[in-house]
This record gives sequence, structure tokens and C-alpha cells, in this order.
Amino acid sequence: MTSDRVIWEFTDGSGGFLRSSNWLQAGQTPTTLATDAQASNNGNLLYVTSGTPTVGTQTPGSALYPLVRDLAQFNFSTGAGTRVVFVLPAPLSTMFNTDGTINPADPNAAAIIADCLATLSDSSGNAASIYQGGFKASRSTEQNG
Repeated sequence: MTSDRVIWEFTDGSGGFLRSSNWLQAGQTPTTLATDAQASNNGNLLYVTSGTPTVGTQTPGSALYPLVRDLAQFNFSTGAGTRVVFVLPAPLSTMFNTDGTINPADPNAAAIIADCLATLSDSSGNAASIYQGGFKASRSTEQNG
């Protein structure tokens, strides 16, 4: 089974930049996930590629988590027991419970979860099959902690 790599590049209003990547399930494209990722963050999904690139045009905002160092981390497992992680920078604050965990009932979070289950895999092509939860993270905290 062959998996394709997808590269995500996000920017924020302060000139911050984050690049992340995921594996795609065989034959899948990141189109819907890219659309929902853009709708669920305060930055701009500047560039997505897994073959033909998609270039974003959203102007980064200044809401509660406007910077690409603010993250929503979505954790999944596969049937083979491996882990798949999707990182969304500059997430909308509405996606979180008061304890900082991702609320899977929030429409934006639910869309991201459904898209990840439909498209992402581990490097061996094992599909992300179970949402294991997620939380708000910060690259600043991780780098300074």
C-alpha cells in the first residue's frame, strides 16, 4: 500500500510560519480537509501540496489564538495501533472545552475529525480510524518549557 505525503504551510498576521505534514490514505486528496482547516483557524493556510498545490488567500485574523504557534493537536490511532497526528495552527477558540481539550461536538472540530478519518494514514498506509482526543498546545510553551 502506498501513501502520499501532504505538506501544510500556515502563516499568521505577525509573519509567523508553520510547516507540518501528514500521510494520506491511498487514493485520497486533502481537498476537503484543507477547506475545513482553513475555516477552523485564524491564520492562512498559505499552501497545501500533495501533487498539485493549493494556494490559500485568507487574511490572517486577530482572534483569541491568532498565531501559528498556538495549536490544536488532533490525535488518531490506526487499526495497526500506530498514531496519526494532525496539527492545526491558529485554531478557533470555539473548538476547545474550558480545560483546553478539543470539543469533538464543535462543528469545526467535528469537520476536521471526519476529514482526518477519511484521508489521513500513517507512513505504511494504515488509515486513521479512531479519534483519540486532542488539546490546545503552544509551540512557545514547548520551546520555552
